[in-house]
Amino acid sequence: MIASLHHQPLLVVLRADQPRELDERLLRLERIGIRHVEIAWSRHPAWAEQVRELQRRCPGVQLGAASITAAEGVRAAAAAELGYA
Repeated sequence: MIASLHHQPLLVVLRADQPRELDERLLRLERIGIRHVEIAWSRHPAWAEQVRELQRRCPGVQLGAASITAAEGVRAAAAAELGYA
């Protein structure tokens, strides 16, 4: 992550009630070359599953978790197989 930020020192944070709502925004960011995006964690029961789906749809973006405020969020980020939180 750190090495990649040297090439593009920009990180975007996206927030939504459900990560799947971010699909089109994430695709647009990928198309314009944004490589580092954090998805704000929420207690939505399908958060990890939906983030994994976003990763599959946008393989050129390195996804991380943002705004984790509880141990549950750390577990969800791990379950989503994110590179960072």
